[in-house]
Amino acid sequence: MRERLAIPERVKVFTCSCCPPNLIRFVGSVAEYMYSADEDTIYTQCYMDADTEIALKDGIIRLQQRTGYPYSGDVELTIFGEGHFRLAVRMPSWCSGGFVQVNGEQVHNSPADGYVMIERKWSSGDVVEIHLPLETRLISANPRVSEACGRVAVVRGPLVYCAEGIDNGGRPLKDIRIARTAKFWVSDETIDGITVPVLVTDAVCRKPGDELYSCQEPEFEHVELKLIPYFARANRGISEMTTWFLEDNVNTLPLHCR
Repeated sequence: MRERLAIPERVKVFTCSCCPPNLIRFVGSVAEYMYSADEDTIYTQCYMDADTEIALKDGIIRLQQRTGYPYSGDVELTIFGEGHFRLAVRMPSWCSGGFVQVNGEQVHNSPADGYVMIERKWSSGDVVEIHLPLETRLISANPRVSEACGRVAVVRGPLVYCAEGIDNGGRPLKDIRIARTAKFWVSDETIDGITVPVLVTDAVCRKPGDELYSCQEPEFEHVELKLIPYFARANRGISEMTTWFLEDNVNTLPLHCR
């Protein structure tokens, strides 16, 4: 019996579904989530393509944001309007080694409470570049989360990844092990008409046997594990899926993947 979500593939929207009105409500609220401001400070909260006007005590400032986030960690923010105010650039907690440039010059202020504070007299046309390295990393749950105990999830930038059986030869995904030192390769793939970054890594899995229980030391084999962004799951038919993998702490087999 494969472990699956309650709905392992996309279904038609029900006539009484609450999702469409909630989606409309969310889209209508995006502007409130993207920036916040007080009299003399603009806080960046979310990164996406947008044109925004914000009223400060000294006048209106227009912000033009262009980015490929979350698939790219580069964000360009152009300021239209003049005045002396602070720009608080959010540095996400998952980001290590991120930095900010203003008109090509790096800002050396250290993040405080998750923001790089830039206070200056701004001129119309000033460009702020935000660079957020999208490193692939493994995260663990608190041991009190019993179902994820001893397991790791794969995250790249802000995106959580999962594996589906359709990409991994029908292997039992719950038995696949990933090492902390695993390397990941990134490529683009189209799923249901949308191009997304997929990850491939070298993992290990026990060789299948016929016994229900065994006292023998298990034999392992290397497998190529393919992962897709979690939001893209369940678009290619019924398939096993998991986001949590066993952590491989004893793998000594030579790597062969790629």
